[in-house]
Amino acid sequence: AIGYFGKHASNLSLGESAALAGILNAPSRYNPYRETGLVRTVERQNVILDKMLELGTITQVEHDAAVAEKLNWIPKKITAQGDVVTQSYFVDQVVRDVRNDLMARRGISEESAINLIYNYGLKIYTTESSLIQDSMDKVFQNDKTYIPSTGKVEHPQAGMVITDPANGNVKAMYGGYGVKQGSTLNRATSINRQAGSSFKPIAVYGPALDKGIITPSTIYVDEVMYEKGKSAGPYPVNGDNSYAGPITIRRAVTVSKNTIAVKVFKDLGAQTSLAYLKKVGIDRTDNPEEASVSLALGGLIKGVSPLDMASAYVPFDSGGLYYKPVTYTKVINDKGQLLLENTPSSNKFISETAAVQMTSMLQDVVRPGGGGTASAMGLINNGSIPIAGKTGTTNSNVDSWFVGYTPYYVGAVWYGYDNSIKKTSISGGETAKARIIWKAVMDDVHKDLPPKAFPAATNTNKAN
Repeated sequence: AIGYFGKHASNLSLGESAALAGILNAPSRYNPYRETGLVRTVERQNVILDKMLELGTITQVEHDAAVAEKLNWIPKKITAQGDVVTQSYFVDQVVRDVRNDLMARRGISEESAINLIYNYGLKIYTTESSLIQDSMDKVFQNDKTYIPSTGKVEHPQAGMVITDPANGNVKAMYGGYGVKQGSTLNRATSINRQAGSSFKPIAVYGPALDKGIITPSTIYVDEVMYEKGKSAGPYPVNGDNSYAGPITIRRAVTVSKNTIAVKVFKDLGAQTSLAYLKKVGIDRTDNPEEASVSLALGGLIKGVSPLDMASAYVPFDSGGLYYKPVTYTKVINDKGQLLLENTPSSNKFISETAAVQMTSMLQDVVRPGGGGTASAMGLINNGSIPIAGKTGTTNSNVDSWFVGYTPYYVGAVWYGYDNSIKKTSISGGETAKARIIWKAVMDDVHKDLPPKAFPAATNTNKAN
C-alpha cells in the first residue's frame, strides 16, 4: 500500500485494494509502471470487483464507483525511499521459489502460500552471498556499465546469475539496469532469449565428447554449407564469413565456427542433443520444432535465462554433475518447525573426462592472444585463477551472452534490450558488454581468493 499508493492499508479505497489484490498474484506481470502491466492490472482489478459484487460483499454502487476511480500510483522513484524497502531481485526469486514449493509440497493455493510467506513469521534461509551480491550490485548500478545509444527508444538491460558449482546454490543475481525500484522484470531468471553460440557447449560439444563422437583434436572441414537448400543460400554461415578448411574441434570452439557446430550436431543427432539438454534443466523435448540444426547455434524457439545458462554450465566445473539450482536451503515456521528443506539434487550430464576436455577448450576461448572470441577479456588475479567460457550473439545482434566459470564460481550474463516497443539490435561497443560485465563482477568476487586450478580428470592423464 505504501509502495504503490503512498498510504497505509487502512486508508486504501476499494479500488486501490482490489488493484493490490490483483498485483499480488504476479507482480512482474501486473506491473502498473509499464504500459502493458497497467492494462493487465486494471483488467484484473475489474475481475476482482465483479467477483465481489457477485458474492454480495459490495453493492452495485460501490462496484461502479471503484471501477470508475482513477488510481493514483505514486512515482516509482518514491517506492525506494523513506520507510519503503524494495525487495532485491534475489529476494523476489526466493519468494517465488518458496511460494511454488509450498504449493507443490504442501498442497496449498497460491494465495495461501503468499499469505504464509509475508504474514506468518517464516524464517527463510537463502543461498545468497552478501559479498558476491555486493560485487554484482556495484557493476549493475553503475551507469558506465551500459551504453545507451542515441536514437534507441529503450535503455539497454542486462541480467546475471552466479552459482556455486559444488552444489548448485545460487550466490547472487541481478535482473536489470540501475537501482531496482518496485516490482519489475527479473532478467536474471524470467526472460526467454535465444542463446547464440553460448549454447554450443551444452547442446553439441559436451554431449559429443561424452558420446565419444569427437575429441578436442578431431578434425572436421570448415566449408560453405547449404542446410536449407542452395536456393536459400549458405547456411549456417560463420560469424566472420570465412572458412578455414580442415580444422580441429578445439580451434572450432575457440573461434566459434558455426559450420562445425552444425556438422557435429548432425553426427550427434537432434534427439540426443535434446536428451542431454533435459539433463541440465533445459527441457525442450515436448516441442518437435526445436529438433532442427538451429538448436546447435542456440536458435531456440523457447529461449533461456541467465539462471538456465549458469546452471547448465555447472557440469563443466563439477566433474560432469548437474545440480538443480536453489535459492534457499530451508524454511522454518513461527513455531520453529521445519516447513521446507532444499537439499542438493544432482544428476550426471557428461563424464568427468568430457567435462575436463570441454573446460580445456573453453579456456582457449578466453586465453589472451589466442584468437578466441573472448581473448580480450583479460585475466583474474594475474592469471592465478583460470577462466573458461563462451560468448554468444544471436541473429541481427539482438542478444549478447557470456557464460563463463572459474574453479570457484559459474556466471552467466545476458545483455540486450527488452524489445517491448520494437526489436533493437546491439551495436558498437555493446557487442562486448556481456563479457565485460562478467569480468568486472568476477574480478571483484575473486580479488581476495587464493590461487586455484581447474580439476583434472581422475581417469585420464590429460585432456586431448
